[in-house]
Amino acid sequence: MNDLIEFGESRQLMSSLEIAEATGKQHKHVMEAIRKMEPSWEKVRGSRFRLTSRLVEQPNGGTRSVSCYELTKTECLYIASKFKDEARARLVLRWEQLETGQAQPMAVQPKSGAEFLLMCAQQMVEQEKKLNAMQTKQLALENRITNIEQRTTTNLPYTTIVGYANRFGIRCPREKASVLGRFATNLCKKYGFEMGRVEDPRFGMVKTYPDGVLCETFEQYYPSIDFRSRV
Repeated sequence: MNDLIEFGESRQLMSSLEIAEATGKQHKHVMEAIRKMEPSWEKVRGSRFRLTSRLVEQPNGGTRSVSCYELTKTECLYIASKFKDEARARLVLRWEQLETGQAQPMAVQPKSGAEFLLMCAQQMVEQEKKLNAMQTKQLALENRITNIEQRTTTNLPYTTIVGYANRFGIRCPREKASVLGRFATNLCKKYGFEMGRVEDPRFGMVKTYPDGVLCETFEQYYPSIDFRSRV
């Protein structure tokens, strides 16, 4: 499982699989440590760790593609700074043995054409999953922003009780908003108007009403204010 890869004459990379084997750790724990420490490394160094995959021999025969990282010696020692002393010492000695020729890296399992295509397909699936997750989060954020704008905007045909009150500089505590909301709801039912709903960060889903209905509602409770001039 040992992968020391030569890059040119000076740069060498060691896979996280090799790190796990050298330190006696489970590979999933090594991957967790790398992912946890990567943000700080990226912030200081300006680059992320190299993520790839390798074919790993299975106990019952055959191979399986496993995601892993390939790290330089400096990156390895950075990750090892969180290891226990014994595991860190094993990794340092392993690098020395490989660099001085005292030990030979195990051969990387060669990939057939079909296996290489499978590996590429698996990587593309993982990348697509990450992209879809990011797009889902982005869409949720955009919807949340839209809902907040709808709650506080002053020029939409449908507005919440609080949004309409804000338009006229009226302080509208929750109890008062509930009273106005019930009145506006009854007017919508009376006139056959549909009501909308938006998410309020404080109260959850709240109703929205046509501005005409809100105008009539607020006139009942604030008769001294001219609401019609700004409908």
